[in-house]
Amino acid sequence: MLISFTISINSLPAFAESLEQVPVLGKLVEVLQFTGGSAGGGTIQDGADVKFITLKTRGESDQLVLDFASPDEGQTMASSYNVKFTEYPYTMMVTVSGARKFSAARDLETLKNSRYVRDAYPLITLDDSAIRFNITFKEPVAYEVKEYKDPAQVVITLKPGKERAETSVYYRS
Repeated sequence: MLISFTISINSLPAFAESLEQVPVLGKLVEVLQFTGGSAGGGTIQDGADVKFITLKTRGESDQLVLDFASPDEGQTMASSYNVKFTEYPYTMMVTVSGARKFSAARDLETLKNSRYVRDAYPLITLDDSAIRFNITFKEPVAYEVKEYKDPAQVVITLKPGKERAETSVYYRS
């Protein structure tokens, strides 16, 4: 049932719009499925601020919540973003386009309080309308990304992941 719900929201715009009237579900815009370790969403904006990042612990999972703000008015939709996960080392790179301010840079240090996060740091980006930062993990993690509106948020949920079997590569000359 959850799978068909997720597919319906992502593939049927009329169905997604009809859910906007439902109190909790109306604020959930999208549950992202990672394809090749990458997912993205949000709306194209300019001048947004990645206002703050909070860490919430719930049972076995940790949630990283990114909040967005606009300088002239309340921002209801998340700015355009991309989340890319790579292995060896286990790293997640978050890119927010259309953001000219990164007030949440001060919050990256608090992400290290997560049981899964080894380090979090900003990346130098030669684009004045993009913010990028990396999160490296202590161990393999399972992850899910959800986008919410009003308030504009992206929530990354981390859970224990499974170690992949190592692949041996042999070279013969």
